[in-house]
Amino acid sequence: MMTFGVFLSYQQIYEEQRGQDMYKNMLEMAVLADRLGFDNIWVPEHHLIHYMPAPNALIIAAQVGQHVKRARIGTAVVVLPYHHPLAIAGDITATDNVLEGRFDLGVARGAYKYEFDRFGQEFGDSRARFDECLDVLEKVWHSEDEGISHNGKFWQFDNTYVWPRPVQKPHPPIWVGCMRDSTTGHYAARGYNVFHAPFRRPMSHIQRICDAFHEAREALGNPRGVQRIGMSRMFYVAEREEDAFRKAKDVVINHRIGTRLHDYSQNSNSRGYVAPDPNDDDPDEKEIFDNLLMGTPDQVLEKVEAFDRAGLDHLSLFSHFGPGHQDYVQSMELFAEKVMKPYRERHSTENQPELVAAASVVACGGS
Repeated sequence: MMTFGVFLSYQQIYEEQRGQDMYKNMLEMAVLADRLGFDNIWVPEHHLIHYMPAPNALIIAAQVGQHVKRARIGTAVVVLPYHHPLAIAGDITATDNVLEGRFDLGVARGAYKYEFDRFGQEFGDSRARFDECLDVLEKVWHSEDEGISHNGKFWQFDNTYVWPRPVQKPHPPIWVGCMRDSTTGHYAARGYNVFHAPFRRPMSHIQRICDAFHEAREALGNPRGVQRIGMSRMFYVAEREEDAFRKAKDVVINHRIGTRLHDYSQNSNSRGYVAPDPNDDDPDEKEIFDNLLMGTPDQVLEKVEAFDRAGLDHLSLFSHFGPGHQDYVQSMELFAEKVMKPYRERHSTENQPELVAAASVVACGGS
């Protein structure tokens, strides 16, 4: 049976939005999600851009965790190439301590050349930096009795021990974010959990990603639930179909901005805002409505069941892809009562393997 999470997007798509009340609204959604029975809450890391002003996922995770009492808190994702591995190792384990072991670590290689350029890094090195940083983190956390040394391409240091130590042993569950079936299979074959964002792609794409993951997992001999595949999907539930359909226009705006986020080479101004001018390949609103978790409760429940049949282990609802905070509050309440609850009741009698907190799960944006 799938578990359910909420991804707090910290997202704004119109230039007049200046982050007013954003952090307050996202915290309100986290508390609401916990009260409604969601299993996980996920928070992002993005730098220097108007679209997603959330530069430190670990600070946000710690803040949310002080107000959320039951759900696990996770990063989706920490962009490892931006951080020295020794520094981020300490930050991660401090967060695990603050959250008393309710922490999941999602990590990624990064997706936006714009950010890499301004941090003085070559975007083409992002995969190599990611892999090296991840390897150092594994070494740090698996060496309980002594410090480690490292002589890599990007980082070098001698005999260093990192404090504090993780609450979860040997470290928090790691999720790697992967955007392609090839990288999904690669990191699944290394034993990691995988997190994927299909955006507007259809169910055929989701099936391909799930198949790549489970093929690699089964080759390792790991049972279902020990190693997991998760996805984040934009959602909007309303009692009337026409009310849900109206939100599709905000998704089109997201698509227009997202196509330019790689390097901000088009339509950007000096304050990091990208104008959502039309593209030749813009999806229409019906395609958006049909593919995403949008519609009446019955329509969305049918789409959730399709994710289950595809082999998904964790479904995260992408919250706030447009303005209208109270709209999303009502939508989440409807999802919990008329989608998530019936799904759980329908599947509660099935034989489910015991879910074990996987030792490793990573997210690689742009992979």
